[in-house]
Amino acid sequence: MQQGDEYLLGYRLGLPASAQQFQEIEEAKVTCRKLIPALSGPLLALLFFISTLSTAEPLSQEEAAHLQQKGKVNVCIDPSWMPFEGIDKRGNYTGISADFMQAFSDQLKIPFELVSTKTWAESMQKAKQRECDILAMLHYNEQRAKFLNFTPPYISVPVVLIARDDAPFLDDFGAIKQQSLGIVRGYATEHFIRQRFPNVNIVYTNSLTDSLRKVSRGQLYATATTLPTALYLIQKLGLANLKVAGHTSFLYELSIGVRKDDLLLASALSKAVRQFPQEEADKIMQRWYTVKVQQQIDYTLLLTITAVFVVIIMLLIYRNRTVHAFNAKLAKMNARLTDRNQRLEQISKRDYLTGIYNRVRMDGDIQQEINRFQQGGGKFSVILFDLDNFQQVNLEHGHGVGDLILIEVCRMVEDVIHDWDCFGRWGGNSFIILCPDTSLEKSVVLADKLLRVMHLTEYSEGVSIRASFCCVEFCNSETQAELTRRMENALKQAKNEGGDRVITLQSPVTEDEDPE
Repeated sequence: MQQGDEYLLGYRLGLPASAQQFQEIEEAKVTCRKLIPALSGPLLALLFFISTLSTAEPLSQEEAAHLQQKGKVNVCIDPSWMPFEGIDKRGNYTGISADFMQAFSDQLKIPFELVSTKTWAESMQKAKQRECDILAMLHYNEQRAKFLNFTPPYISVPVVLIARDDAPFLDDFGAIKQQSLGIVRGYATEHFIRQRFPNVNIVYTNSLTDSLRKVSRGQLYATATTLPTALYLIQKLGLANLKVAGHTSFLYELSIGVRKDDLLLASALSKAVRQFPQEEADKIMQRWYTVKVQQQIDYTLLLTITAVFVVIIMLLIYRNRTVHAFNAKLAKMNARLTDRNQRLEQISKRDYLTGIYNRVRMDGDIQQEINRFQQGGGKFSVILFDLDNFQQVNLEHGHGVGDLILIEVCRMVEDVIHDWDCFGRWGGNSFIILCPDTSLEKSVVLADKLLRVMHLTEYSEGVSIRASFCCVEFCNSETQAELTRRMENALKQAKNEGGDRVITLQSPVTEDEDPE
């Protein structure tokens, strides 16, 4: 064990440890990190919350002596990832991570010195070669853990999908399918997609700016980045035809990556992160999240102006008018983007006539219940029902009355079913009810109640409505398509035999079962 290994274990667990214990904990840590992608969002949030409860500790004598002997900390960053971090035209380190690193530098009383790079790939290479002591802001993955230790995260931010105005709503990376997704090589997003969505067609780009411009020109279908970065670059580049097209299941947990051979530096930085006041962190984030568009103007141009006082005044007036017009245009664009996204989300989930869930949403909910069942969750049932002789209503009273009756039927069903049941339109005058944690017997009771209430309800134009119901409890031997196909066939037969009744379907016999 190298010098400082035992102390690093102490700062991680708050307990004394032997070399053997340290090795066991390191192996357990790697195993746990491999399991992190499989954890649900709430559990991950809980683990992060627990990790922040550790008591603040001062630097040990070994840590303080090591920092004093070291003299400075060499920092590598992503030079083009604003507003999180970047290198401006004068070569200065700027962005959110710059403010955090300055605060940590003051806290540990050691200067942080920027190692200038042109790309994120170059920064990663310098970190591997130990030309820099830390990477200021990055997400943990197994490849990076081979040459870096990680502090606790000090920023968490979700990743969103950016596409053109005419793109549909994208629900996570899987919605992109065979279309091209622009990703900067080496970003943690690439590693996440390769593991969770291997069929996504990734196209490598030089930078996020390159990705956004190619999406704007139609050379790429979409790209992925954090929301603050997207807004910052879309405003800066004037790409008015782009929008936030959807969310993803990936969350950036941004930590400081410390060279693997400097355990005392990792220990000291982890203490600094844990002790950093939350109110100071909030101030830093607020300062960068509220950057005005005017700050993106290249004020260095003014240094070249040598005209007389009157010309300078005229230029300032012209600049102010241009900025005001740009702000107004940008606000209008953002409002339009927000409205379109809200409408797209509404259309993607709701039936336009009745306001209940549509078939796409119901397909997704049923599949989620199937997945939950296969992972050891509770049983569930499905009720499919169809209005008998509804075409005759349209012929006798017109489609306007028919639409009104469909709405009235939906309101009646919503009043009868349980709050936890999911109700949607399956197509035409067919409807489906998903009943979580419900047996076949209970679903039949609910269907009988709906049939009775339907008989007693008064509909527009005095129309009498009857319906046929099919109830089934899901079994593990069939797919969603097989389940709904069986129900539709059974319901069709029931309607041909007169309808106005409730039928049930038993689980199909599989090859492993003995039919006798």
